Amino acid sequence: LLVAARQEVREVLTWPGVTTLPGAKPWMLGLANVRGQLLPITDLAAFFGGEPITLGRSSRVIMVNHPDIPAGLLVDEVRGFRRFVASEKAEVIPETLPGMTPFLAGAYGNEDEVWGVLGLHGLVESAVFLQAAR
Repeated sequence: LLVAARQEVREVLTWPGVTTLPGAKPWMLGLANVRGQLLPITDLAAFFGGEPITLGRSSRVIMVNHPDIPAGLLVDEVRGFRRFVASEKAEVIPETLPGMTPFLAGAYGNEDEVWGVLGLHGLVESAVFLQAAR
């Protein structure tokens, strides 16, 4: 379970389809045309070292709200918006895929569910994310 700051998310899209890119790493799915803008689409689970996402009815693309780096992140599901208060800040970051840990900026939740906070700007600005060519 992950959340991102609202100001880092521009839009949540259904699968737009992509044109594959020769020579791209396996997690770089391709380019989508979203209202005339070319948007690189990354399989977020595969990028972090997990199993690639299987497209389904609940799959979504999170369009990152970054002024300089266009990016779409394929995720298996978006449950909507969550609002946390300071008292819900968790002491321990939830267990995740190993490649995700550097991009987690804390966690919120309760004893039933703990949501890791994924820093989308830090992710798309990272050298490993920007090196999508093999």
